[in-house]
Amino acid sequence: MKSSTLLIVEDEAIIAMGLEERLIQLGYTIVGSVGSGEAALRLAASTPIDLALMDIHIQGAYDGIQLASELRARHNIPIVYLTAHADDMTMKRARITEPFGYLIKPFRERELHTTIELALDRYRSECELRHVHAQYEHVVEQQRQATLVAQEVNIPLQTMQHLLHLADSDDATKRAHALRLAAREVERTGELTRRLLDLQRLTHHE
Repeated sequence: MKSSTLLIVEDEAIIAMGLEERLIQLGYTIVGSVGSGEAALRLAASTPIDLALMDIHIQGAYDGIQLASELRARHNIPIVYLTAHADDMTMKRARITEPFGYLIKPFRERELHTTIELALDRYRSECELRHVHAQYEHVVEQQRQATLVAQEVNIPLQTMQHLLHLADSDDATKRAHALRLAAREVERTGELTRRLLDLQRLTHHE
């Protein structure tokens, strides 16, 4: 099984090195360990990342919470926050970014592993749910289109019924005109029927 790819965002080099070593021992692939938001965004733009471990307090233009928001918005990367301490206001800001977990430093290896695995499982579940929802919305739209086409088919059928009455007229000119219009409506009905069949085939195929 392919190991999950993790990004470490931690501006204290010793802590970042220790964390990377522990994660590698747990079987994860570390795609990068960076100390700034700018570096994290550059890496995320070019590298698939399954999850980011984010220190809330990092140096640079972005703090960890701002960076987490950017990574989620641009690349839909799930975040687990790392912090040694956090006041109520900071935690309130962090919750807005909908993180997939928190780790309070110092943390044990088992706690680290469990938090990451739970976050990855939740993220996979959410992705599957979004996929199912998108499929459902697509099927509903196909059915709506099929209903509209079926309603459109009814219009030329009603028109042809009226034209058949005109075709019984004693006036040859009226009969010829009615037949021409009827032929046009038959062609239109055929086109709508083909569209309806195409929509049904697409729905059954999916």
